[in-house]
Amino acid sequence: MKSSKAVFLAILLVLLACIPAGAASPDAKLPAAAQPAYTSGGLVAIEAGETMLTVYGAGSASAVPDRAEIRFGLSGSGESIGEARQAVQQVAEHLEAALSVAGIAHTLENNLFTVWPAWGREEEKGPWFEAAADYHLVLTAPEQVEAALEAVAGTGQLRVHEVRYFAADGVSLRREALKEAVKAAEAAAADFARVLGKTALEIVAIEEVANAPTAIYPGVRVEENGLALYRVHAFVRLTCRLK
Repeated sequence: MKSSKAVFLAILLVLLACIPAGAASPDAKLPAAAQPAYTSGGLVAIEAGETMLTVYGAGSASAVPDRAEIRFGLSGSGESIGEARQAVQQVAEHLEAALSVAGIAHTLENNLFTVWPAWGREEEKGPWFEAAADYHLVLTAPEQVEAALEAVAGTGQLRVHEVRYFAADGVSLRREALKEAVKAAEAAAADFARVLGKTALEIVAIEEVANAPTAIYPGVRVEENGLALYRVHAFVRLTCRLK
């Protein structure tokens, strides 16, 4: 009986001796400061002595909106397709004039046009055509949204689909968000490596991804001049070799 216990203790000592001194315990956690810097990560053993680490980084950039867009629909009717379409265009022309009189800097574009016959009127021999068009109105002064909506309502057809605010220089914001995401991923890789008792050897690949697992988004709406900040998000997947 004693010999069995001795064999068991000897095996246990051998197993403990095989565990690397720098290996992380199951209860090891990343520093609290690193939590916002990553979304998730994974380890893949390639061969003895080489391990690949993959992490996701999230980044964002924001700016005060300097543009606003209003998407809405206008409609008209006529005895022919041409008349129905012209009726819609006349409404749009009246809106253009109203916006100019109100001093609203803008661009107005037609996105979609549809037309269909309206049957069922006994007093008419043929079909009566109805037409509708979707427009988007871009304002260079977001504070003029309400005045622009008043102008649209003045057409008698207030069918607004969407009002949104954005920044014109979206390219620079996206580039800034990507840089932040890469920095976050690099910080996450370093934290994972430290907890695992390893060192990040080299970055193998950095890829932009459409979204990331359990992505961290800002939870607080920050406002300036009464407008919520326009925010751009970016996510990257970073793969590095550990030693």
